[in-house]
Amino acid sequence: MSSMPAPMAPNLDNASLNRFYHEHVELRRDQTKRSIAAVMPIVNELLSYINSKDSRFSGKPLCMGSYWQGLKVKRADEFDFTIPLASVDRLVWGNSGPQYYGFDRHVEDINTMRTLPDDVNVVSKLTPLPRPPNGYYPLTWGNRQSYNWQSQDLFCNKDLIPFLVNRRFKKLLTESIRDLSLREHVQVSRLMSGPAITVHLTLPNHPAISVDFAVAQTPMPSLNFPRSQTANWLQQAKIEKIKEKGIMSVAKKPFYWLKSYALMEKELVSEIDADGGCRKKCHRLMKLLNEQIWCPTTKPVISSYILKVTITLHKNIKVDHDYNILVRI
Repeated sequence: MSSMPAPMAPNLDNASLNRFYHEHVELRRDQTKRSIAAVMPIVNELLSYINSKDSRFSGKPLCMGSYWQGLKVKRADEFDFTIPLASVDRLVWGNSGPQYYGFDRHVEDINTMRTLPDDVNVVSKLTPLPRPPNGYYPLTWGNRQSYNWQSQDLFCNKDLIPFLVNRRFKKLLTESIRDLSLREHVQVSRLMSGPAITVHLTLPNHPAISVDFAVAQTPMPSLNFPRSQTANWLQQAKIEKIKEKGIMSVAKKPFYWLKSYALMEKELVSEIDADGGCRKKCHRLMKLLNEQIWCPTTKPVISSYILKVTITLHKNIKVDHDYNILVRI
């Protein structure tokens, strides 16, 4: 979308916003169908191969991200999938002291995990790791008895190591592309983007498509949802649906897992316009305005996630049958 000329900012009347939405924001149905028809067989083939080689990685991905939430803008050219790890009931979020392990040599980008070098190992050390940032935790084997999760190659000191998990998945992903003879049209990005391993698809007569795979531990129960303010405007049936989804642990930093509420968030926004409102349309409008008009030459100051939170908070305001919500925001 960055190669397209930036559209002119619309007036904030309903007719102008509707016209702007249909011309610049709304996904093109024919192209979207073609993208899905092209992407899904390749994704399923890759993941089935990976699962056959290492059953710890599920062959049934979770569809995440803006496209699957109905929040994608203009073109369906990016697809996000979360790959659940095999369920390990004894894994718990660790918070009882420092972790005594690390890499066996100096590694660049140690905090971002941009690369996954093959020639480093995770070993026990006498010096503890720094405390993790807020929201990050080690995943620890909580049972004091001996543990065996098919093998211990992804563990160190009874902790499941995100770096080792992602490196194993990327190795299998690269092998799958080679063995399935897909290298002409499918390439794995050398650098990671956050917790995601990106695959680029260059298919004949089709715009370029990127697919992000993020490995996550299967969801654990959410004990603190909802907060009192949220409970005031959510129906109890919806609350129970959201709680059932649980909290995932995403392999984002080399030694620490990030608690992710993406499944709960997806359920929260799934029927947000069931009352006849247009909150999702407003989110997509603001997303495009933010990227192409407000910040056309720089990284957007307001993240897509913050825009989503802003729109979600308007669930407890009167129904918006038009774009009045944008004026109030």
